[in-house]
Amino acid sequence: MNEREDEGRRPERRASGRVMAEHAARLQFITRIIVGAGLAREELWPTLICRTRDVSEEGVRLDVPILREGDTCFFGVESPVRVTLGLPTGAVEARGVTVRYAKTEGGGGREFFVGVKITDMDGTSADSLRAYLRGAR
Repeated sequence: MNEREDEGRRPERRASGRVMAEHAARLQFITRIIVGAGLAREELWPTLICRTRDVSEEGVRLDVPILREGDTCFFGVESPVRVTLGLPTGAVEARGVTVRYAKTEGGGGREFFVGVKITDMDGTSADSLRAYLRGAR
């Protein structure tokens, strides 16, 4: 475990260092996967427009607005998600699972921070993310 302090609060949990950065992002919760006739498709919750707070090769922290009180039922741990990051090196599209969430003081108390562990992304997105992280350190 990397013992570098995260914003002075706790030891770093990620194996790769994170970059504190604010960029546009989109988050979609995958509500269920439907398999039939040899095909699988995902049903997605409407896209939530949010902002990054930090980014690493392993995950991202997002500030996510609550659109309706019922939205909070999706902000659980280990919810499957799709994330799109708008980075200066290009868009990064990834799949992941939520690993942390908490209500924040931002947005008049109507925001959550959601921690997402990246589980899968294509080679182009991975290259774009690595290029961004190299340039930001």
